[in-house]
Amino acid sequence: MFAERLRELRLSKKITQAELARRLDIRRDLYNKYERTGVMPPHTTLAAIAEILETTIDFLLTGKSYDDDEFEGLEFAFYNDFKVLTDEHKEQIRTMAKILRQMEAKDK
Repeated sequence: MFAERLRELRLSKKITQAELARRLDIRRDLYNKYERTGVMPPHTTLAAIAEILETTIDFLLTGKSYDDDEFEGLEFAFYNDFKVLTDEHKEQIRTMAKILRQMEAKDK
């Protein structure tokens, strides 16, 4: 259920309702309504929630992420590790992947 997933994700990130509401630029009582009743926020707010909680809108709404279907094994593990990294570390990995693709292209 949306409200439960929202609450669990927020708590896992150690963010209070007040802090998340502040970051979303909404009143705390409105945010509380999302968690308590499952009322759907506007799509822009939903997207912002997903970004702050480092998840997907798919997961917030259904409990299932696109990665559950598209990735297996190593790709899935890599995705899960990647999504919790800092932006700086993500950029370093993107650079390394680009270098590896270039090396592989030269070998062909």
